Amino acid sequence: MRSAAQQRGVEISSHARQIASSDADADLIVVMDKANHKDVTDLPWVEPSRVRCLLEFHPETARTEVPDPYYDGTEAFDLVLDLVDTATCALLDYLQERELV
Repeated sequence: MRSAAQQRGVEISSHARQIASSDADADLIVVMDKANHKDVTDLPWVEPSRVRCLLEFHPETARTEVPDPYYDGTEAFDLVLDLVDTATCALLDYLQERELV
């Protein structure tokens, strides 16, 4: 994934964090797949209506989940990067339209 991302000029750091109760007041929590969605909405302090899958914002795909590319080769990484790039641009538009950023 890092190689595919670097070829596009995207830096992927190795930093991540789990969702925390301090995130409860977020206007929107965006997840990658249905398993993430269930895990997050099962948290007692999360308002389920604030949780959305990233690809809900993608204007051109019927996919509902960002696929896991790790066992499918280079083309799978490129697909994931394409999906995430398009969906995050649409997500930014969504947030700007609602004056959330």
